Amino acid sequence: MKNISVLLLLSLLFGLCFPVSGIAQNASVGGFVWDDLNANGLQDTLEPGIAGVVVVLENGDSTVANQATDSSGHYLFSDLSADSFRLEFVNPGGLFFTLQNVGSNDSIDSDADNNGFVGFFALADSQALDFDAGFSATPLFCAINASVDSVLCSDNNTPADTTDDTFTLLLSVAGGVGTWHVPPDTTLFAYDSAFVFGPFPISGGPLTLIIVDSGDSTCTDTLTIAPPPPCSTVDTCATPVTATVGAVTCDNNGTPNDATDDTFTFELTVTGGTGTWSALPDTIEFPYDSTFTFGPFPISGGPVSRVVTDNADALCSDSVTVDPPAVCSCLTPISATFSDVVCNDNGTSNDSTDDVFTFKLTATGGTGTWRALPDTTATPFDSTATFGPFPISGGPLTLVVQSNSDTFCVDSVIVTPPAPCSVPVMACDVKEIGCIRFELLGITLDSAKRRTYQMQVTNNCDNKLIYAAFQLPKGIKAKAPDDGSVYTAPSGREYEVRNPNFSPYYSIRFKTTTDSISSGQSDIFEYTLPAQAQPAYILATVRVWPKIFYQAHLNTFDCDDAQPKFLKATPSKLQPQVNNPPGVGPDPGNPGSATPQMQVYPNPTPGGIVNVYLSDWAGQTVEIQLFDGYGKLVLTKTAVASDVPFELELPAGLDAGIYWVRMIPPTGKPQLQQLVLQW
Repeated sequence: MKNISVLLLLSLLFGLCFPVSGIAQNASVGGFVWDDLNANGLQDTLEPGIAGVVVVLENGDSTVANQATDSSGHYLFSDLSADSFRLEFVNPGGLFFTLQNVGSNDSIDSDADNNGFVGFFALADSQALDFDAGFSATPLFCAINASVDSVLCSDNNTPADTTDDTFTLLLSVAGGVGTWHVPPDTTLFAYDSAFVFGPFPISGGPLTLIIVDSGDSTCTDTLTIAPPPPCSTVDTCATPVTATVGAVTCDNNGTPNDATDDTFTFELTVTGGTGTWSALPDTIEFPYDSTFTFGPFPISGGPVSRVVTDNADALCSDSVTVDPPAVCSCLTPISATFSDVVCNDNGTSNDSTDDVFTFKLTATGGTGTWRALPDTTATPFDSTATFGPFPISGGPLTLVVQSNSDTFCVDSVIVTPPAPCSVPVMACDVKEIGCIRFELLGITLDSAKRRTYQMQVTNNCDNKLIYAAFQLPKGIKAKAPDDGSVYTAPSGREYEVRNPNFSPYYSIRFKTTTDSISSGQSDIFEYTLPAQAQPAYILATVRVWPKIFYQAHLNTFDCDDAQPKFLKATPSKLQPQVNNPPGVGPDPGNPGSATPQMQVYPNPTPGGIVNVYLSDWAGQTVEIQLFDGYGKLVLTKTAVASDVPFELELPAGLDAGIYWVRMIPPTGKPQLQQLVLQW
């Protein structure tokens, strides 16, 4: 290593005077990497430099700089500040580091150790240090030799138990210089001396030791030592048994919000023996190779230990210790409440079967967030989230609310859906042919005496509807929709119009453009005829993919009022009805209450018998009809009205939902009342 002192001659030459503290820090580290052809560790004449060897300059645990040697094998780190550094010469592969620090001339030796490092050195301001490294194609000679003597057994102070016997050995290593060690242990031992190693368990089988020279990690020797026989002399178990713990299960002990009384059980399987075994202190006998459940044990009691002993040979035993699981009761109980249950007609104001509802849900008592299973959306506690839409026809909805920070903290709510908010249509005529339902919903009359026909087609087939056609009177073209136009049904589906259409007969045809109905879906088709056209019946035809036709004749004479047959109800009757007792007359403060009214109660009803209050028609014979939400007639009864309510027995097996009670008196207008059936 060369140490070059740089003198500040400028101050003398130019007569300048400046303090030492102002001197620039321009220290450097450089050197030479060469091919030690004769592997003597010295830079001999004609031994060439090696280009491209990476040299790394490090400061502590961080890299300051790195560079590759030039074509002549030299490198230089310049403009360095005073500090402590070390160097690493990276072996390019296929070579070995030559001998280190050979001879007394530090300028021609190799400064790198067997692993390519130059240890930490101090670098002063303006100092230039030189470190060289030699490589050789010939590896350094490694001749260490390890030997073992005096392999001795110990009964480990349990002369009656051979299973814990151990052994020690005397290990010496020769042929090296300095020290050696046995990884992963880092303790250093001197060459040519003997040292005691152990104890090692005899039950562990043969022992393998790798001895490594502390100065050259590539210089090793390996020994495999066979353990001696056990030195405990008493009788041992002839057929050892093994106990294995299976599922450890927590139980909240019937108090999900009290963790102090949680218990646990565990499964235990014992193999290896014959006959039976017991788990002391219990004396119950169990057969081998079967699994049994033990417990319950209080979780608060901590670990549970059992000694498994063969009932025929007490020397054959095993033991288990089972740690209790975490508690499975909620530590911070939560509470869930719902509000604002709202119905939505789902865009079909005349079809109550697809009505949906939403509601708001609030959870309190916990920390962090909660979710409503199986949804994974997280909502902060004490905050409200809106859920839905859910089909009203699905009946009551149960939601389980769970804390995300403590999954054992749960609460549940049961939300009863509201009454449907769609008002169904009572068709003038209905025909069902195969899987197709044809309905003439109504006929409306405008100021010019033109009639608009409302036709509903329900396709219960699996295949899609291709078109629907409705018969036109001969020689008459529908006023609307126009030929070639696109008709948009209330559902939003689009149909191409042919007006008139000549196949399969003279008609107006609505043909699907993109999507169509199937599997119980419906669409409504409307068309307007001129004033002189008033057919007594209409032939309706649909084509279902690929080429399946259904036809039906729909009568128009039941639409005698030329108005659509909507089941009408006042807003008050769309709400749950107050169960007024019989004999309570109209409210004199309400001018409209003098009109005869029918009342149905209880409403909502769970089924069975409902009372129909008909005192305003006392003495008259009336017909009472029950319709479902589709407008289908379910039940017809004839009764003589009186001051005593008529008991209408609902058929068994009706689905929950909206129904309609219609009363037809001998004179006057029929009465209609919505009835909500809830389970």
